[in-house]
Amino acid sequence: MRDKLRQLSGESKGESALRQESSVAEFRLELERSFKAGRRESLLPLQSKAESIVLEDRVSGKWKLTPYGDIYVTERYYPLSELYGSSDLSLAKSIIPENLTNLLQLSEAAGDYRSWLFLDTETTGLGGSGVVPFLIGLGWYEKEHFIVTQLFLSELEREAGQLYLLTEILKNFQMIISFNGRAYDLPLIAARYALNRQAPPSESMAHLDLLQPVRSLWKYAMKNCRLQTVEKEQLGLYREADIPGELIPGVYFDYLRRRDARKLASIFLHNELDIVSMAAALIELYQQLAQSEPVKDPRTEFAKGRHFLKADDIARSRHHFQQVLASEISKDRRLKTLLALGRLHRAAGDWENALESWRQAADESLPFALEPYLCLAKYFEHQTGEFSLALSITKEAERRLPQHRDSDRAALAQRHQRLITKLNRLAEKEKT
Repeated sequence: MRDKLRQLSGESKGESALRQESSVAEFRLELERSFKAGRRESLLPLQSKAESIVLEDRVSGKWKLTPYGDIYVTERYYPLSELYGSSDLSLAKSIIPENLTNLLQLSEAAGDYRSWLFLDTETTGLGGSGVVPFLIGLGWYEKEHFIVTQLFLSELEREAGQLYLLTEILKNFQMIISFNGRAYDLPLIAARYALNRQAPPSESMAHLDLLQPVRSLWKYAMKNCRLQTVEKEQLGLYREADIPGELIPGVYFDYLRRRDARKLASIFLHNELDIVSMAAALIELYQQLAQSEPVKDPRTEFAKGRHFLKADDIARSRHHFQQVLASEISKDRRLKTLLALGRLHRAAGDWENALESWRQAADESLPFALEPYLCLAKYFEHQTGEFSLALSITKEAERRLPQHRDSDRAALAQRHQRLITKLNRLAEKEKT
């Protein structure tokens, strides 16, 4: 993609990198200074009618009049009758709001699918007072379509107009859905409202940040939890010629400087795909969490066990952990699953199954973990008074314990000595 962008501008690889690095750094610094000084107009050349046509030629859309100036707006309609990758967006209709709230462990009710607003931004950078969301992408369900609308800031002094249109759209929805929006998009938009002396309507809306459930469900099965990784590994989608995120600010700065819209289409498409992918990811999350049958990857099944354990849904958690043990998994994953089951059974007061989980976890065919030995030793010492058995388990733990774990070895030695003392006292009582 970088090569294609350079070809469009007629630059060599070295010339492009040097020019962009210099231009972005210089412009960002100037932008920071202008915001601190309370001015923005002097940074940008005036936009002529011909230049507006260039933008319209590259990105299909229309200008919308606001009290603060014209804002360029795009709209794309995705028929729900068509697949997106391997995802069927129409399945959003079958999502039961109460089930979604429970499955994703949301603090606020999710509401009907028609009340959701997907949001993603493209910005001028990652930090600093001059960071501006120059493109705000929004997606929602309407009748038989999923609609993506984008609000583009063609001139910085028109930001109040962009926020004005955003406010009008937000009024129609109950919950914002983002990807890492809790940490980035929403705080940034709230800051932009404040700088423009407007009240951020999003503060009163429910918010679902998809990054949290994505991490909860798929972090063991994927190399990372980026949205594009979710696309490839969970949604069956592969982007072609997508603009790298690190190039986006530079392309926008170049547009502001030179009013050259030739490269903007790639940014609009990148943002549009992010929005639709979020809708598809939410459906996939819901389906996999609601599914009681084993999923293809046992690592995801293990994550489901942990997910429901955090929600205190013991029955579901146990079910998914047991399905992990019945699948082809590594020894390390088997050990972790047995330990998780042991904790679950102990918390539920199910000592019989807890003991069985700990016994299996202490098997020499699995990697060593001190936890099952300690749990077994404590149970037989304090619950049943079988000191000899507790001592045998402690000795076995001492034998298998790695040499470098000095503090654990000292603790085991104390337990060892305490059990010997108890056994001696018991023997003396029997004599008398």
